[in-house]
Amino acid sequence: MEGYSQTKLSKSNWIDNIPNSWKEGNLNYFSEFVMGQAPHSDTYNKDKIGEVFIKTGDFGEISPTVKWYTTNPLVYGRESDVFICVVGATAGKVNKGINGTISRSVAALRPKKNVLRDFLFYFLQYNYVELNNMSEGSAQGIININILSSIILPVPPLKEQEQIVAFLDDKTAKIDDLLAKTKKKIELLKEKRTALIYHCVTKGLNPSMEMKDSGVKWIGEIPKDWTTVKLKYTINPTRKITYGIVQPGVFDSNGRYMIRGQDYSFGWVDESNVFRVSEKIELPYKRSRIKTNDIVFTIVGAGIGNVGLVP
Repeated sequence: MEGYSQTKLSKSNWIDNIPNSWKEGNLNYFSEFVMGQAPHSDTYNKDKIGEVFIKTGDFGEISPTVKWYTTNPLVYGRESDVFICVVGATAGKVNKGINGTISRSVAALRPKKNVLRDFLFYFLQYNYVELNNMSEGSAQGIININILSSIILPVPPLKEQEQIVAFLDDKTAKIDDLLAKTKKKIELLKEKRTALIYHCVTKGLNPSMEMKDSGVKWIGEIPKDWTTVKLKYTINPTRKITYGIVQPGVFDSNGRYMIRGQDYSFGWVDESNVFRVSEKIELPYKRSRIKTNDIVFTIVGAGIGNVGLVP
């Protein structure tokens, strides 16, 4: 894994230079594409009846997590494949393949004999951002397979691929272990932070204060001189609590910004990553236009309950 003394300019927009001994070519030259297909929803189950069924929501960091099964398998993926999400917010995410049927939002890439599956996996995993940016056509985002297949793939000799994969397996495993330990510490700190906030906003700062029942089960006791009030009475009566746009349609580069839960759940994203909706679709929802210091609250999806303070 020492530095290479002789390199050549890559044909890819994603890469500067590659070693002279490496080849390059379109992704579809080095791998076969197999598109998934969704069985009827009536055949889905979590009771391990039938065949494993992989959807984009099952993608993990390395391999899919088996959650679903189907009694009507249509398109099979293989352990020797690389799976890639081609629809949705996670479009471009890749996993090492497993044996099972794949949904229409997943494509299986079957490396040919001159490319190792794990080398292809590492290359695509590294370029997730570029792959995700290729998605287009709707709020969900779809990666065009023709565009995907034209990606330039650098291909070292097989022996060198084996060395690169072995090196990355070792190093990434150590990093992943460190990340897991760090993540655990972060979770404990988050719990401590949440407990601190909860105590202060429901019990106050004076530990000797006389308490009374709040009448609200999830709050419990509050200081005796505190009162409770319904949320709707604490806000500006001219700007009532409201939900936002239900069907945003396709992205409109000249449209209005539309805040989604993913835009604030982990800290506010850059303005350039915020979805834009046409003014025609937005106009009936003008009641939900936001201002600085408003509070947004996720009411649908995996991030339900997340809160953001509008900057």
